Order: sequence, then structure tokens, then C-alpha cells
Amino acid sequence: KTHDHIAPRMIVEDNLFENIIGDSEESEKYISFGTASVVIDKLVVPKNYYGVELGEVSHDENESILGVMLSNGSELMRDSHKKYRLEKGDSIIFAKLV
Repeated sequence: KTHDHIAPRMIVEDNLFENIIGDSEESEKYISFGTASVVIDKLVVPKNYYGVELGEVSHDENESILGVMLSNGSELMRDSHKKYRLEKGDSIIFAKLV
């Protein structure tokens, strides 16, 4: 069975991303589901992405953007906040099948 991408779903849980990856510099986390593994990571938004809508952020074919952690600690899921414009201090959360 192959997986083309990880489809993010709206999850109703406070601080989901923080609970998975924390807020340290070493944010990459591996999660296994049977024989498949997923890496969940965060990327501090680079300056050239300030003002770009979350739904317009490019990513590799085998990655999926899950959402964004805002500088104030709030979290937004990508599917329900595609029009959110990235700001200084935000971090993009993505998953990659490995």
C-alpha cells in the first residue's frame, strides 16, 4: 500500500502541535504507524514568506503542511485556515512520510 500524501484533518485539541513536537529548537519527531513512519517538524517562517497565505506555501511532493504555530502560542490547522497570512515568529508544521 502506498501513500501519496498525508491528508491533514481538522483536529479539535488544544496545543496539538506543541504536544507532538514541543517548542525546543530540536523539533523533529518520528511517529510510527505499523510499518510506516512519519516525521513531524516545524520550520520558523523565513522573512520572504511573511504575508504569504498558509494555503500557498510550497512543499515537497512527499510532505504535507499540517498547520502553523503562531508567535502567540495559538495553533491553526491548514485546511481550515488556508487564507491566514504568515507573520514573523510563526512556525509552519509539516509531516513527511519516510
